[in-house]
Amino acid sequence: MNRQKITLLLCALLLGFCTFALVNTHHTHGRMQAMIGQTLAMKIQDDMPDEQGIRLTHEIDRLGRAWETSSRTLSTYSRHDEVERVSEDMQKLRPLCDAGQYTELRLTLCRIQASLDHLLDTELPTWGNIL
Repeated sequence: MNRQKITLLLCALLLGFCTFALVNTHHTHGRMQAMIGQTLAMKIQDDMPDEQGIRLTHEIDRLGRAWETSSRTLSTYSRHDEVERVSEDMQKLRPLCDAGQYTELRLTLCRIQASLDHLLDTELPTWGNIL
């Protein structure tokens, strides 16, 4: 009887952890995609006014802080190469902004969006991911 209780407890803990991981991944994906979408919605161009450049810098810093917080949790249960790919691209954003390489900045933001989509797809409980 004790073995059955322990087995049920372990199954409940595993199910709870998996549910938390899925919900957290969805939440992180949605929040990061929204923040990147706001940044991309800004008219990023070579001849931006200074106040828009400052606002872009603040958006990129906010995006980096949000990812830094989320990546700690994601790296405990997600594939590290996926999280690392996003982290590497996030680290490129501020130097690109400071250097005024706005075309490369937009491309990096789009690459981050694609990596986040792929990270979410690998965490979804589909037959391909389970098997």
